[in-house]
Amino acid sequence: MERTLLVTLSVLLFASVAADDYVRPKPRQALQFPWKQKTSSQPEQVHISLAGEKHMRVSWVTNDKSSPSFVEYGTSPGKYSFLGQGESTSYSYIFYRSGKIHHTVIGPLEPNTVYYYRCSGGGPEFHLKTPPAQFPITFAVAGDLGQTGWTKSTLDHIDQCKYEVHLLPGDLSYADYMQHKW
Repeated sequence: MERTLLVTLSVLLFASVAADDYVRPKPRQALQFPWKQKTSSQPEQVHISLAGEKHMRVSWVTNDKSSPSFVEYGTSPGKYSFLGQGESTSYSYIFYRSGKIHHTVIGPLEPNTVYYYRCSGGGPEFHLKTPPAQFPITFAVAGDLGQTGWTKSTLDHIDQCKYEVHLLPGDLSYADYMQHKW
């Protein structure tokens, strides 16, 4: 009993001394994004993921239940030589009803090439660069980004590195029921 108490006190003393050395940085201000009302067919939450060799999956959400699930894409801005047809779904949970969630696989794509694309035949143009065909491939990995000044600082540091693929394993925002921030 006495020995257990001595060990516990030693651990607590060590932990308090080690904790005193660390000075937590002040929180940064939350980023503010100007939110403009979009049409119900405007693609939101657009993101891409690898979908096997030479293919990418483009996913997005619209509030228009009749919005089509296709992606136009090409290798020049504003010029879409290819069309990928996809599918959509939606879900509800208690009082929440999702928008129409679209998924379209595009390809086959050439390695190490920039492609320009748009979703559902409208909205803004996006671009992606496919990974190189040969190894090694350099990855940048950052997760739990949120939407703060630390987010921008982290991404600015990553941008200084030379990488071919940026992996975002999750927690991209903390919108806390504010869907437009997602």
